[in-house]
Amino acid sequence: MTSRIITTVSMGVIMIVICLCLLSMSHQSRKTRFRRHVGRKCFIKPLRSVSEFYHYFEKIEYKCNSLKPFGMRPLREDGAKFVCLDEKFGLKRNACTVLSFGVNYEWEFEDDMDDYGCKVYAFDPTMQTQNDNKRSERISFYRLGIGDIQGTRNVGMGQDFDYFKVDRYENILHMLGLQDARVDYLKMDVELSELEFLRDVLRNNPHYLTNVGQIAMEIHHGYNGEGLDQKPPRVGPLSPTSTLPLFWSHFQELRCLGFRLVHARENSPWHEVLWARADHW
Repeated sequence: MTSRIITTVSMGVIMIVICLCLLSMSHQSRKTRFRRHVGRKCFIKPLRSVSEFYHYFEKIEYKCNSLKPFGMRPLREDGAKFVCLDEKFGLKRNACTVLSFGVNYEWEFEDDMDDYGCKVYAFDPTMQTQNDNKRSERISFYRLGIGDIQGTRNVGMGQDFDYFKVDRYENILHMLGLQDARVDYLKMDVELSELEFLRDVLRNNPHYLTNVGQIAMEIHHGYNGEGLDQKPPRVGPLSPTSTLPLFWSHFQELRCLGFRLVHARENSPWHEVLWARADHW
């Protein structure tokens, strides 16, 4: 009897050990996949020339079969943002979430996404005549900017800037309760603050971007990498402080996270781009 009990207990211990080993292996496998997924082993190719940088915008990596402009204004195209409605990206009518950074009192894009049935969170620290409010049942506005710090800093380009309240992407997601939720569309037109956003999230919290379906961004690189920002002075288009190599490295990091260039258009002296992300290409 005692022998049978010992045997049963031993088998139970063995089964527990086996289960723990399997769980550990599964965890390590997920951890390995996660590290590879968020781009920790991402190879960054150096930028060799200015022409190579501009050639990036010509190399569309995925042909969207249903590319639609949202926010089109009469006689103007620069306010519109393109959205890929292909099924693989999962942006569904009446079941979508949009984060929009940079409004400047021009609500056409946000209103169109509202009409499509998306819940829209809009941000702009420069709209001093508006406080945090609900523009509609589905549009919430916050007088807050995006950056790589939590606090107050200069927002704008060249001589056209002032000091406004900004916060990091991670903190904003937590404020909205979206840290574990899917963001179907992330729009960013923030006068060079996109560099701070990219640097912060790609270095510190790249996993948050794996919950994003599409990123529409105006890239304020300027004519020769100056970004129309002379503070600090940027000496030469390929210098360490030029915007061109800075953006170049971030483009590649986004690709390592699964984003592909879907659309790009020149809006001199910069470019508007749309990246979309899928788990399998």
